[in-house]
Amino acid sequence: MFRVLASHPKTKFNRANALIHQVLYAGDEPKALHFLSLLRRAGKPPQDILEKLRENVRDRELLTSSTKILNQLNQLLAEYGLAAVEPAAAEMEFDDDIPF
Repeated sequence: MFRVLASHPKTKFNRANALIHQVLYAGDEPKALHFLSLLRRAGKPPQDILEKLRENVRDRELLTSSTKILNQLNQLLAEYGLAAVEPAAAEMEFDDDIPF
């Protein structure tokens, strides 16, 4: 019975969705890496779920500033033919005090 439920498409969708939510809202790098590894081991996630992850990662500084997280995430995305997420650009300070 468990195998039937675990392999059902709706269960796979819900599991992938929950894992992506955990990745996006992880409080630190080890947690995010843990949930990314669970997502990879869970089998092929639905394409729209991966696209949701890719789009929402850009809004999370923890995820875009960590090279370990980005490497794992980009490997996962590449496995399913999606474009990689770019690292966060370093912010430049703007000094508007021009001496005259």
